[in-house]
Amino acid sequence: MRAGLVLAALLLGACAETGFLAQLGKSAGGAGRGGEGSFLVGEPYQAGGVWHAPREDYEYDESGLAMVVRPGRGARTANGEAADPNKLLAQHPTLQLPAIARVTNLENGRSVLVRINDRGPGVPGRLIGLTPQAARVLAIPANGTAQVRVQVVPAESRTVAAEARTRTPLAESERIPIAAAPRASVQAETLAPPPGARATTAPRNAAPLPSPPPSSPVQLASIRTEQLPATLQQSYANPGMLWVQAGAFGSAQNAERMRARLAAVGPTSTSQVLMNGRPLWRVRVGPARNVAEADRLLAASVRAGAADARIVVD
Repeated sequence: MRAGLVLAALLLGACAETGFLAQLGKSAGGAGRGGEGSFLVGEPYQAGGVWHAPREDYEYDESGLAMVVRPGRGARTANGEAADPNKLLAQHPTLQLPAIARVTNLENGRSVLVRINDRGPGVPGRLIGLTPQAARVLAIPANGTAQVRVQVVPAESRTVAAEARTRTPLAESERIPIAAAPRASVQAETLAPPPGARATTAPRNAAPLPSPPPSSPVQLASIRTEQLPATLQQSYANPGMLWVQAGAFGSAQNAERMRARLAAVGPTSTSQVLMNGRPLWRVRVGPARNVAEADRLLAASVRAGAADARIVVD
């Protein structure tokens, strides 16, 4: 009965997502008060033994695991915005800050727009960290994980990036050259740390998922945020299998060497994929039966030398 009432309340609202750009023009400041935060890409860094290379990407479309993060009272994000657990905000290890992305819970079909304005999450193998409010909208357990798809929304992301740049412009020397690199080039064959990289205590996927199915938008009246339309979209569930992807290589020989290195970790496989018309050989370990096993395979793969490994959903 209660579930029926909630669904009825959701269906009462009207979809306002088409007015998103106009809304951004009124208050593009982000999570906190208008005018906060700067545009940030940042340097390559290492977390949990895995290397991350931040870069601008307005075509980002990856799948993996989401977790819930809880910013402390008065905390600031990596780009200087207020970290508010009651807004639709998120952390990401490599995307430009700020960015607007659609996050879809593949386990129940729910999706919503979030503002990515922080680095993280700090747990290896997690693709994105969501505030408690964003997690509640997507029905992700407060202390659990969920399979998600993360898609950058290009127009809105360029709008908030341009606004942040004009507010706090960065010197050209502070911008990372890797930002302009094509997507395929990020799948590096070299396992050594990038030049000039630094380690911090502060998680990418070779083949994009197919386009999302048609969905029916509904207004989520209970969510209050000045920056994003509280528009929840509901489609059908589409969970996948968990894998540890050790890397994608330009030559079959290099891929086979990595596969052999990981043979003791668990079941390994090599498959050929096309990225931007270029053939790559993808090395994976798994599939894992659950998140705990995927975490174990990831840690073992990193110890075996796959410093680029990550958990993916396929």
